[in-house]
Amino acid sequence: MFGLRPEAIYQPQYAPPGIRGITVTAKVTVVELMGHEVIVYCNLPDGTEFVARLDPRSKPAEGEEIDLLFDGSRFHLFDQETEQTL
Repeated sequence: MFGLRPEAIYQPQYAPPGIRGITVTAKVTVVELMGHEVIVYCNLPDGTEFVARLDPRSKPAEGEEIDLLFDGSRFHLFDQETEQTL
C-alpha cells in the first residue's frame, strides 16, 4: 500500500516545475478554504478517500471532478499486513 502526504498532491496547473508523478481524476467531497491553502477531501473512482492541500489559487467545488498530480518522488510504501514502512 502507498501513502502520500496532502502537501505532495497538486493541481497540475499549480504544481512546482519538475514534479513527476501520476495524474488522477478525483471527485471533491469537501472544500475547506483556509486562506493560505485549500484543503480538499476527495474520492477516487474506486471509492478510495484522500485529502489534498492545494494552492490558494485553486477553486475546486464540492461535487466537481478535478485532476490532481501525485508527486511520485514523495510516495511512502507500507506492508499492508504489518503496516511497516518498506
